[in-house]
Amino acid sequence: VGGVEMSRVFAMLRILKLLRLLKLMRMFQSLWNLISGFIAATKQLFWVLVLLFTVIYAGSVFTTVTIGYQCTVEYADWEACEAHFGSILQSMYSLFQVMTFESWSTVVVRPVIQESAYLILFFLSFMAVTSFGLMNIIVGIVVENSLQAADAQRRMEQQ
Repeated sequence: VGGVEMSRVFAMLRILKLLRLLKLMRMFQSLWNLISGFIAATKQLFWVLVLLFTVIYAGSVFTTVTIGYQCTVEYADWEACEAHFGSILQSMYSLFQVMTFESWSTVVVRPVIQESAYLILFFLSFMAVTSFGLMNIIVGIVVENSLQAADAQRRMEQQ
């Protein structure tokens, strides 16, 4: 009989823990709305990331051909040319660096445009499409889905 009572006590403690967790979730409703909005946006985010990868890949093919293949000729004075644009993967990483604005000007773009000034048009276009375009679409998708989740939560509470 004592074991049955102890199991009931443990069951009640588990229920109290669950209720406390639910109370805590209500306190962090904004966080929950953001998380549920992000989860609801995963399909859209996946396709935007596929598009972002495609743009970076296409740009890396272009930069590998126009810059990387010319490292020993046109960019001979730039020691890091091969490290930045010697292969598709290295070019992808360098373009990711440009997209995130991480040392993009001094490390990647400036040495290139010293020899080929016309490539500034490529880099500015690439930044406009990736950093200002696609990255803002990602933010917009998460915000829109978070607002929809908050609105759905509000409607459910009103009923």
